[in-house]
Amino acid sequence: MNKKIRKELADKTIKLLKDYEAFGDVGVYYDGIRVTSGRDGKDVEEEVDVSTITKYCNKDTITICFEGVLYHAINYGDYPELVKALDNLFAEYGYYYDLGEAWNMALYKM
Repeated sequence: MNKKIRKELADKTIKLLKDYEAFGDVGVYYDGIRVTSGRDGKDVEEEVDVSTITKYCNKDTITICFEGVLYHAINYGDYPELVKALDNLFAEYGYYYDLGEAWNMALYKM
């Protein structure tokens, strides 16, 4: 996944999560960038090493760390339409997600 595609997919993922009101308590990591909902006063940070957050990351794609709505959707089956939308978005680009822990996922080539 090249840099342009990573940013495009990260932006679409963030938009989808916002559309489902599921972007709170989420961090999207790609190319040393972390995008969050801005609760700590910053919504975009650069020079972030995702491997210091979780060892279950994929620096070649996108890693997402989450709590809240997305956590419940992924782990408890709440909001199945959100999970299906994420699956479809990632599949459009030829990727799927794999959970590292209950609170994070990384994308991998299908």
